Amino acid sequence: LFTATLVAAKANLNYPNVKRENLSENKFGIVQHDPYRWMESHDSSALNQWIKKQNTLTDSWLEGDLKAEYMREFEEILTPKSFLPRVIQKDRLELDFRRRLRPGDDPFKENLTSPNNRYEIKLLSDSGSDFKRLEIHDVEQERRLNDVLLVKFASIVWDESGESFIYASDRDGRLGGGYPVVRRHKLGTTQAEDSELFESPSHDSFLTIGSVEGRLLLIVSHFDETKFAELNSLTGDVRYIGSFRGATSTAGYESPLLYVTTYDGANMGRIATLNIDSGQTQTVIPEQPIALDHAVVMNGDVYATYIKDTSSRLLKFPRGKLMPQVIELPDLGTAALDIDEGQLAVSFQSYSQQSS
Repeated sequence: LFTATLVAAKANLNYPNVKRENLSENKFGIVQHDPYRWMESHDSSALNQWIKKQNTLTDSWLEGDLKAEYMREFEEILTPKSFLPRVIQKDRLELDFRRRLRPGDDPFKENLTSPNNRYEIKLLSDSGSDFKRLEIHDVEQERRLNDVLLVKFASIVWDESGESFIYASDRDGRLGGGYPVVRRHKLGTTQAEDSELFESPSHDSFLTIGSVEGRLLLIVSHFDETKFAELNSLTGDVRYIGSFRGATSTAGYESPLLYVTTYDGANMGRIATLNIDSGQTQTVIPEQPIALDHAVVMNGDVYATYIKDTSSRLLKFPRGKLMPQVIELPDLGTAALDIDEGQLAVSFQSYSQQSS
């Protein structure tokens, strides 16, 4: 009944017109039309006007007679005990790319706090855009610096001084490019003054930076290949390390081995290592009969979650062992893994009860 009423109400709505541009690109012999590319420009006045009209239309509908019925319909979905996991605040890990990570730490794990704990980066999104406003806050003086950067799909590494950081991001859409770049930003300067260290060779790729033992590492993901490289932050020189086919994610690091989960040659996923010195790869946990989801490394042991019948299974592979130990989860649901202060942290979302 509610759905039928909703459809009837929708039929009476006068949606604002949206501009269509005659834009197409030829990629690998296939012509792709993209008439709404202009909507990716976050500062477009035409886009802002269209959004305002959409918001006005939505507000007018929500203020009508259907508002109470609409909210009752979705009240159960919005109830945290039913679907939403409990959020636990944790102290952020320091990431100084001159220091040695703890064994098992993922060098590509997000870090937004400077090594001296004075500054913290905040990434703010407006209206769900992929572009984010990067702000820098002085924790000691409780104020925001004048530095404001525009970034997209950003990853960040602070330097040891805490007075500058290196970040990877897609180019600002206003510059007309989508080529991911690596730049250095010095506190107290504008984004226009940032020095560019590296540009990805393809606008279709995703770029991530991380650090380990004073070395700046790059991940360049392009279609079905993930490449790993080392970037000299002073000269901009790049040294290729190795690559994997298919979806690949980092799982941890134990010098000089970077652990990854990959679907290279394994439809259900496998866990491998990449030697960042020699570039040699090796499978440490072969493909299992159930789908690999995520993995972390702690004290040489590999902990991995797999999916079976839409529910997580948690397995522990002791160092050098292929026979796993099953760690029982409290219920049917999904589990996520992390290493926190040298301990395994498991967050679990139950399908039938409140998560923890």
